[in-house]
Amino acid sequence: MSTRKGTWALAIGERILLARKRVQLSQQALADRAGDITKQSISKYEHDRATPTSGVLLRLAQAMGVTVDSLLRPTTIELPQLKFRKLQRLRVKQTEALEAHAQEGLERQLTLERIVYGENRPGFTGVEELPVDSEEDAEEAAGHCRDALSLGSDPIANLTETLENWHVRIIRAPVRVPSFDGVSQWLDHQIPFIMVADDPSKSGDRQRMTLAHELAHLVCRYAASVDEETAAYRFAGALLAPKHAVVTELGESRSQIDWRELLRLKLAYGISMKALVFRARDCGVVSAAAATRMWKDYSKQGWTSDEPGEVPMEAPHAMEKLLDRALAEGLISAGRAAELNGMSLREFQDQRARTLPENVRGY
Repeated sequence: MSTRKGTWALAIGERILLARKRVQLSQQALADRAGDITKQSISKYEHDRATPTSGVLLRLAQAMGVTVDSLLRPTTIELPQLKFRKLQRLRVKQTEALEAHAQEGLERQLTLERIVYGENRPGFTGVEELPVDSEEDAEEAAGHCRDALSLGSDPIANLTETLENWHVRIIRAPVRVPSFDGVSQWLDHQIPFIMVADDPSKSGDRQRMTLAHELAHLVCRYAASVDEETAAYRFAGALLAPKHAVVTELGESRSQIDWRELLRLKLAYGISMKALVFRARDCGVVSAAAATRMWKDYSKQGWTSDEPGEVPMEAPHAMEKLLDRALAEGLISAGRAAELNGMSLREFQDQRARTLPENVRGY
């Protein structure tokens, strides 16, 4: 992915390149799918050594499942190259697809924010730079976040909405990659984002754990002696299921816990039963040996891939709210809104019509 310093506009060639990477097509595969276009021609388009005709652009857009407008979008934003933590077991095409989805999603949202807010775009309002020198510090850092949210020991009803209220940009990547759950980063030390897998095969409690885990990477400052991933999972568990709630529900000391007890906690706090075994151990409710026995029983029950109790998936709504506001205030046309939403005008209008009762659709 090429990088431009400062403020820059994507040329049509890079738009084609990013769209191709999002759908994980090689230049040859795209040429075959588009028909009557050579791999060499696509290479020239992507490097801005040639400009596709309107007919060619239409075929490329259709082959990649995007709109022509998205390949022509005249946007200028500040977006440096994204730096992902190392993702294990990912192929190059998968990594490139995730990077392209992050860039596209962020660009759409930041563009819309600029349209709505101008230069007064809201900044991150959460806590930052929480020191973590041990796993216990990670637990304390999660407590600081809960205090900032005035949660006490209450469940977080919707973690996605909570983070969006802190102005964390939540991006969904519709890429079926088994080993990918999420990734996070600060852009220009000012704009935090989390990208999560938009995968229906993954559960809502797993999604919430991913969001909480990635928040830890954004807001904590880890000592060199600390295993960041382990501490981030400790933070995530404590954020979703605080110690006071775990101890109040389960008791201070137990030799064994019934799975029904953990299922009730799961449904109340939106955290998996497996993660709650970790929480029970970390909170001193059960010993490490008892936790190990429970994990073995968990696997024996066949719950590793299908745990009892359904926690709903959470959808980000920041883009939807910004689009509604921009349209209501006449800042953008319906066509521009459709393009920023990655849809044709007809698709966008149909989607909006479906979200309102028939008796108010004329408003």
